[in-house]
Amino acid sequence: DADSRKHLVDNMFRATLEELEELKVEPREESSLILGDMLSELQFYGTVEQKNEVPQCLISVDKLRLEQVINNIAGNSFKYAGTPLKVEFISDEKMVHMLFMDRGPGVPEEEISMLTTKFYRGSVASGKDGSGLGLYLASNFMERMGGGFEIRNRDGGGLVVEIVIKK
Repeated sequence: DADSRKHLVDNMFRATLEELEELKVEPREESSLILGDMLSELQFYGTVEQKNEVPQCLISVDKLRLEQVINNIAGNSFKYAGTPLKVEFISDEKMVHMLFMDRGPGVPEEEISMLTTKFYRGSVASGKDGSGLGLYLASNFMERMGGGFEIRNRDGGGLVVEIVIKK
């Protein structure tokens, strides 16, 4: 429910800096179908459109950390873009790519590389709550699970946040 989701995200931000580096990330083998469950739980933020089916395979993730990453991406999208969030899956031999796409204004190109920097808040963030840690942690968690994290502007407007999940 919404309260436990908010608690998950708040918990992530209460950590002190030293703790941030030491937040445990313990990947385990999980069914990729948990991704669909995590998406359906995002509906309380706003409209989430799943473009295609979750590819069925085993993935190597820390379920709690992955949930925090996905919640952070969705929370940011609805806070800054305020548009429906479209999610697409692309599977290759070693990875599952999960793309989150909104139709908001995007981010100035010169700020994109800074978005995963600790405490950085982009120009679109003024007047909105936040610590500048969410995307830094999301990127850090994905790398520690053997995957990746990438942000880019979308042709035709909006932002794409891509998380790469190791099979």
